[in-house]
Amino acid sequence: TNGYFNGILKKATRIKTYADQIPASPTNVIFDGRIDSVKHSLEETNNFIMNVYGRMNPQISDLHITKDYSGGASGNSAIQDLFNEFFSNVYTFDIDSTLTGTIYGEYINTPFLSVIADILKQLEADGRIGFDNVVTIFPEGTQVNSREKIVYWDNMLPFGEIGQDFIDEKNRVIVYGAA
Repeated sequence: TNGYFNGILKKATRIKTYADQIPASPTNVIFDGRIDSVKHSLEETNNFIMNVYGRMNPQISDLHITKDYSGGASGNSAIQDLFNEFFSNVYTFDIDSTLTGTIYGEYINTPFLSVIADILKQLEADGRIGFDNVVTIFPEGTQVNSREKIVYWDNMLPFGEIGQDFIDEKNRVIVYGAA
């Protein structure tokens, strides 16, 4: 009402969303992230609407790294070392002790999440980052979510736009090797 959130919801603002029935002491976090963009538009009835787009852990999503594991490395150690190198003292780990495989790869200016995904694929493992910043790694298919449901138009909304908002992007060229 009266544009109350126009001055509050800005890019990079942290948003936490809870799904509790008791608003006095919420505990069930369903989203903890930062705003990427805020878009304003009108409905057919000329009512103003505001769409807020955000991501959990955008610092992980946006980071590109260069790492060389072509000589092989312990998958568990590689994951922990990557998180500790780029996000020192932010994340803790709960990694299944049976995942002891060796991984290989050379990553040049590769998205951080793609590197982690490739390591997990080589280990035949799955993983997640919890709201408490715990990185959990477990054998593929061994953990199933039986508590939460995905309901279209309830907690899953359709995508109205395709791709990313590139309004803040700059042209850039990254060259590797001899000129």
